[in-house]
Amino acid sequence: MKHSLGFACGLLLVLLALTFWPRPLAQRLATLHADGLRVADVYQRMASDPSPIDVAFIGTSHVMNGIDDRGVEETLARAGIRARVANLGTTWMGRDMHLFLTRKLLAFKKPQLVVVEINEHEPPYGHPMLPYVASASDMFCCRFLTDMNFPKMYMLFLKEQLYGALSTARPSAAAASPSRSWTYGWSPLDRDWDGNMPRERSLGERIQGLIGSKAREAAYELTSDFGKQAIQQIADLLKSNNVRVAFLYLPEYAFASGAESENLQFYGKLGPVLVPPAALVADRRNWADFAHLNRDGALQLVPYMSSAIADLLLGKEAER
Repeated sequence: MKHSLGFACGLLLVLLALTFWPRPLAQRLATLHADGLRVADVYQRMASDPSPIDVAFIGTSHVMNGIDDRGVEETLARAGIRARVANLGTTWMGRDMHLFLTRKLLAFKKPQLVVVEINEHEPPYGHPMLPYVASASDMFCCRFLTDMNFPKMYMLFLKEQLYGALSTARPSAAAASPSRSWTYGWSPLDRDWDGNMPRERSLGERIQGLIGSKAREAAYELTSDFGKQAIQQIADLLKSNNVRVAFLYLPEYAFASGAESENLQFYGKLGPVLVPPAALVADRRNWADFAHLNRDGALQLVPYMSSAIADLLLGKEAER
């Protein structure tokens, strides 16, 4: 019994030491690859690029592929509003990553407005890249018991912390590769959704086909606590720093033109909700696939986004 207790205490101490190991963020960013490099690029834009960020878009690849930040900025300029706009969207969903990026944004820039993407539901899990870049406070920033994949995320975090501790003993192994620099983050998709092939269905559509829309919405609501807790923290953090927050409804094609007030009610209590024109998002020709606008769709969205952002920057409350 004593041996078991001693082993358990020793293991706990090791886990605590790994959890709170002060690993440099530059070293953590250097472990990213493939789609994860987008996170490093976004951080580089916030931390290293001297250009200000007045308006920031934070979200998934829906934002990364669907928001022409240069186009919005130039349209605002033609209207006499000088504001630097940055698309900080990253691949995959995970509100803990959005909270992480919001914290870093406020640490390096002084935005006037942050627009956070929302879609038809709040996923009950964290971002797969967060364990690679997170500190202990980032990992535990939300009510982690409601994150359905937290045990897996925490084990990956511990592995990365161990890698960092070993790299400290061997500095040459921790050399960070420089990330490319960019000012505008829009990554347009130059393809059309092939209408000659059977239409690919998203997971949400398949779930709806099996259990119906009402049951799907009820299931989403039951598993939304993790995302909503993070959204609340994001909104509170921005407001405490005198930064306006707004929400952009930009879900998959099947749900984009059917926004219902009940689905948006939670976000509407925290800030204005922007809903793109139904005619734009209902037109399949504006989509690259079931989840992402193509270049034409993103360009058509620019006038709406520019007008909405102008109203918000000027303090106008317009129903959209």
